[in-house]
Amino acid sequence: MRLCPVIGMLALLAAAGCTRKPEMKTVEIGDGSKVVDMPSHWHVETDDDGTVLAHVPEKDFVNVRISIVTLVTEDPERRKTFGYNLVEKEARDEGHSLEVVDDKCFFSYEEDSEEDGEALKLRFWHIGYGSSTIVMSTCTIKHMATRPEVRPFIAQCERMIATIRSVEPRARTDGQ
Repeated sequence: MRLCPVIGMLALLAAAGCTRKPEMKTVEIGDGSKVVDMPSHWHVETDDDGTVLAHVPEKDFVNVRISIVTLVTEDPERRKTFGYNLVEKEARDEGHSLEVVDDKCFFSYEEDSEEDGEALKLRFWHIGYGSSTIVMSTCTIKHMATRPEVRPFIAQCERMIATIRSVEPRARTDGQ
């Protein structure tokens, strides 16, 4: 008996924890002035510098890291698009294909790396949005990088770019 290709793909998506329309949660990036939506079942931690670390619980084959840099210039007009323009220029200078999603632009690339003797596959997205540059990356154990259960996770990361938006930062309660 042959499985329907659509049902087979849905089974792969479910196995990876990335269904087509997962419930989403909003996560602050950096100082909280930018947010991104990600699947609600992903475990999320935030470093002291505002870097977001996320992974699917009980699936340690891939994780996501999102960090942000807000650029400052004295020219108020240039400030509005400084990060966007910087990513656009970086893509052009490095020969990467630039993608545009709503009011954001981005390019991506992959690199091989190694940590503690384990070969890794890294994928980076450099995202320009207003005065900010956002770097999102995934880290996968290299021999797992081409496995079917990793593809939906990477695709979900690309879809998350469209959800990045500005918000008013919440008042801090830690005295800073």
